[in-house]
Amino acid sequence: MMSAELQSYAALAAFVLATGYLTLRWWQKRQRAQTGCGSSDECACPTPKLTKIR
Repeated sequence: MMSAELQSYAALAAFVLATGYLTLRWWQKRQRAQTGCGSSDECACPTPKLTKIR
């Protein structure tokens, strides 16, 4: 069995890792939304290079 102190540290570490992961995903989606791709993982928007070719 895990001691109460060790269990508390393990729960805190899991919380910090989950929070960091969710924050990273939010930040990446926010940056992608600024380029015009919204929150989807696949972007079908034309890139700036393609729009300047016209």
